[in-house]
Amino acid sequence: PVNIGLESVDGKVSMNITAYTTNRVTGNMTAIDLNRHKRHWNHLERIEFPRTAKRPIVDVLIVIDCADLLYAIEEIRGRPGEPIARLTPLGWACVGNPGTASRPILQTSFSTTYFTRDISEIERLNETLKRF
Repeated sequence: PVNIGLESVDGKVSMNITAYTTNRVTGNMTAIDLNRHKRHWNHLERIEFPRTAKRPIVDVLIVIDCADLLYAIEEIRGRPGEPIARLTPLGWACVGNPGTASRPILQTSFSTTYFTRDISEIERLNETLKRF
């Protein structure tokens, strides 16, 4: 576990959070520059999404542990199936695939959590992972 300070781009929101760390949080998944893709969607064109870093690797995933940072202050929707712009306390984000129907941005991830009660379960799980 690590303690980190998290601040919105405009500096209006600042808080400390505790998170677990690993070498590559999302594997090969990279951050998407939404400003490059918003031109494909009329309802997203005027939104100023945060700039992506020069290094497009995702280092932190903010999930349900930090729900106060994820709630929607405002949402801008297009037609069904189109991405939704969501203003959160940290700034604008996009929910849904910002690529077009003919050129979707393909990114996948898979996550599973296992709860164990004793060391023998951990050892069995470890052996299963090694076989996998």
